[in-house]
Order: sequence, then structure tokens, then C-alpha cells
Amino acid sequence: MELHAFGSAAQVSVAGLSTAISRIKATKSTNPDITLKSDDQDSTLPTTSHRPLFILFSRNMDYITPFMVPTTFEGLIHEVIGINNGIIELPNVQKDDAIPAKINLSSSNISSFKEVRNTHISNVHKWLQTQRSQLEDSRTGLGFSLAALDRNTPSPPGSNGPRVSSASGLSDISTQLKPILAVRKELTILFLCLEEVLRKMANEERVEDLLSAQTEILQSGSGGALAMPSAALPSPTSSSLSSAGSILPNSQQQQQADNVETMMPEGATGACADDASCQPVRLALEWLSTRFGDRVTEAVRMFCLLSVTHDGLSEELYGAVVRHIQHAVGFSIYPMLVALARLRLLYPRRATTTTSKSGNQNSAEVEEAKSTPRPSVLRRALVPAGLSGEKFANATERLIKRRKSLYNRLHRQLQLSMRSQVNLGVEKPPLSPAYVFGGQHVPLVVRFTESLWAQGLLGTNTTAPPTGRSSLLTGPELLSKEQLYRALTLLHTDERSAMNLGRVSLRSKDGGEEKCGMCSHGQIVVVAFVGGCTYAEVAALRFAASRRCWRLLIATSQILSTKSIIHQVGQAASL
Repeated sequence: MELHAFGSAAQVSVAGLSTAISRIKATKSTNPDITLKSDDQDSTLPTTSHRPLFILFSRNMDYITPFMVPTTFEGLIHEVIGINNGIIELPNVQKDDAIPAKINLSSSNISSFKEVRNTHISNVHKWLQTQRSQLEDSRTGLGFSLAALDRNTPSPPGSNGPRVSSASGLSDISTQLKPILAVRKELTILFLCLEEVLRKMANEERVEDLLSAQTEILQSGSGGALAMPSAALPSPTSSSLSSAGSILPNSQQQQQADNVETMMPEGATGACADDASCQPVRLALEWLSTRFGDRVTEAVRMFCLLSVTHDGLSEELYGAVVRHIQHAVGFSIYPMLVALARLRLLYPRRATTTTSKSGNQNSAEVEEAKSTPRPSVLRRALVPAGLSGEKFANATERLIKRRKSLYNRLHRQLQLSMRSQVNLGVEKPPLSPAYVFGGQHVPLVVRFTESLWAQGLLGTNTTAPPTGRSSLLTGPELLSKEQLYRALTLLHTDERSAMNLGRVSLRSKDGGEEKCGMCSHGQIVVVAFVGGCTYAEVAALRFAASRRCWRLLIATSQILSTKSIIHQVGQAASL
């Protein structure tokens, strides 16, 4: 088994798993009677000649994804209505609808939900209309069957009353009617869910302001490298045709795709986390001053996203945010603010200072030197120019000392936004897992899983030319080993784990080397989240499994929403 653990919590889980495996082996060695007989094995399961890929992912490796609002149907149902162990509770259910208030929203209970759960919210209504048309056709066919049955049924002798149908005919009609009623009930449930989501997002959430603020935060945090919609970029289908109408070679198509996905020049992190007049800050402060309850949590969520993508808020802005939150809620929220700051989810960004861990006498000299800095060469050269030279020197020094946040570096290193996806209409099939956030963000676990699968499929001979099967494993979304190593280093992973890409060996010391590798079709992939995952990550992994032909299994301790982490931190801080 190919096991990779990312994050401290995942490594602790792997240690416990290794201990459990050792105990099982020790028990088996002391009790030789405990063996797995051939009769107990499932003979219907085919034997696999490849290593399953097992990913253990800690939640603290990616706090950006849980604070972002997805665009998929299932994700928004969880955000607006709430899914508790697969059960949703619709608030506005009428008795005439014959729909229970609590519904088991799963593909096993509602078969049609599987077809629409991962689609964009804008396409759900059109899909429901299509299903309604098909249902109307089925009802029309059933009506013809009833009319034919009525014509073929003889009337009772000597009476002018209604015709009496036979029991077999009524049984056939009932058999045809049951599936139609079941589909009608499923479509009614999905329509009520869509209606509730759209009503709350339009009237209470102000979805346009919410998504625009989220985009501005990512644009500022990425240093202007975020993928934005642009009509100038050619579509993937039309770009493969030349002006004469002939099809270009595959190498030129790949070159054009690479040019489309080329990021903007490297830039510093924006000043959205420093400016109180920034649109996300103004929107969150408005929620704090005019609304209560969920609006306060939504404002804290937006400030957390701003803090995570910019490595903290400026001290002045952080102080203003804390005052507004305390005015809206009271001083009882102070323990939660302290907990968020310790988790580095909402914290002030202080200036870099030199502290002495041993308490030696050099600390005073360092502080004195910092309090009286020497003028730079540029400033000394521009002193004769007067006030204009001073302003020019200040602006130039700010440009020289440009700051780049962790998200800025990860966005460029992991290609977290895709211009090919963001320029694709919502009515078209998605091209990238980034579709769950409108093409502007990919969950980190998807990048790691796809890239590790590609690395295992390529094998140790990574220097081979990209011909044949290897040409399918190159692209902006499949990262090399060096890129993964640099990304893990940015995420504060220890050197050994980063060099091995988080790989953990569970084989015994006397065990032989595994000769089987990964396969390009039917690869078993298990992704386990330690600390919870979101429906956006689930949808993105499902998309990756569909296009890579995986056999995917997702395990998690809980399903998170954008407000779950804040609620959990608040509950833990109040204990």
C-alpha cells in the first residue's frame, strides 16, 4: 500500500495505525491458529496487481478551503439548510406536498440526487425542468394506457354504469404508476431544497456581494495572479483549429494549453488585509453592525479567510475588527478570539522583531539599533530633492520590501486557480476540480492526490520523454516531485517528510519490496481526512476520480461547513 500522511494529525494517526498493525502481527505469531482460510475470502473480488494509494490529510494543512463558499448543489445545501448525518430538515414544507420534514438526502434514498449533487447551482433548475418533461411524457403514456384499458373493459350486463376493470389490469396500471410517483416525490424534494437555498442566498446571504468579496480576497492574497474571467481567451475546442480550418498537431495543442494556463508575473500580496475601506472588510463590518446570529459568524468567517490568505491582519485593522465583534456580541466572545489567534486563523500581523530566547545582553543592543535605523543608500541619495524625494524614497522602499504571504506562494506553486475553468460557462461540462469554486481555487488535497498518483504511475524513471502514456501525465495540474517538495516545505513540513512526499512505510523489516505499481485505470484511491472535510473537497475528489478512472473511497471524521470551525472553536473556548 502506498501511504502518504500530510500534517501532524495525520502522522499521529499513522503512528497509531503502525502500532495496531504490529499488535495484529504479534497476535498472529503467538496464535498460529488464527489464519484467514480460503473459504472465508470473497472469491468474487478480483485480485489487484497494483498498490492502493492511501492519503491521510490533516485539516490544518488547508484552512483556506473550509472558509470558502462552494458553488455545488450539495455543498450549498449543507451551507444553507444543513446536512446532519445525511439528514436535512426543510423549514417550509407544506402538508399538501406529502413530503416529510426530515429527509434522508442520500443517493441510495434519492437516486436522482446522485446526478445533480456535484453540479453547479445554476444548472440544477434546468436539470429539474428536463426531468419534469420526461415525467410528463411518462404520465402521458400512462394516460393512454388507462384510456385503452377503459375501452377494452366491458360494461356490466344490463346496466349503464361505469365499466369495471379486471384485477390484472389494475395491477399493471399500479405497477406503472409507482415509479412515476417515486420520481415525482424525488423531484419535489430536490425542488424544495433548491428553492430554500436560492431564497436564503438571495434574500439573506446577498450572494453577489459574498462571492465578489471572496474573489477580491483571493485576488489580493495571490498578488494579482488569481484566474479571472476574460473574453479574450480562446475556448479549448476552438483553440485546436487553425485559421485555415485544419487541426493542429498535439504538440501545438499542448503548447497552446500551457500558454493559456501561464500565470501572471509574480507579485506581492495585496493590501486588502491592511485597508479598512476594502470591500470585504466593509461588508463584514456592515454585517457586524446591522445583523446578529449567523451574520456575526459569517463576518468572522470572512475575516478568517482574509487573515489566512494574507498571513494575518494589520494591527490597526485587527484592533478595529475585535472592537466591532465585541460591540456586536459582547466580551463573552473574547476566549474565542484568543483561540482563533492561537490557531492563526484570525490574528494580527506584527512587525518582525528580534527576540532573545536566552535573555542575553545583546537583545537591548538590537532593540536600540532597531529604534534608530540607519538611512538607506537610496534615502541618502534623495535627501537633496526635498519632500518629493522623501515620498519617492518611501514608495521605493515599500516596493523593495514587498511581502508575500503563504497563500501567495502556494497559489503559484500548486496552480490553485485555472483560467481555462474560470472562462468556461457554467452550462458547459467542467474541465478542472476548480469548478467547485468557480475555477478560482482547488482544494490542496486534490492537487496532492492527483500528483502522487501520476508520480506513482510514471515510476522511478521520471526522466523518460513524454511519449505514449507519459504524455497524459504532464500538465499544469499534475505537479512534479520538486514542486510537491517545495509546497510541503512552505506548509512547514519537516525535511524528511517533505523529501519523501509524506510517504510512510508499513512493511515489516524482513518484508520484501513490493514489485507492483499503480495502474492508469481502476486505481484504488483512499483519502482519509483527519479533522473533517467539506462537500467542496468531496465534489472535487469525485471529479478527479471520474476523469482519472479511480475507484475512490473518502473517509472523514466529520463534514464541515464554512461556519463549523468557528463554532467548534467557540465551543472549545467556552469550556
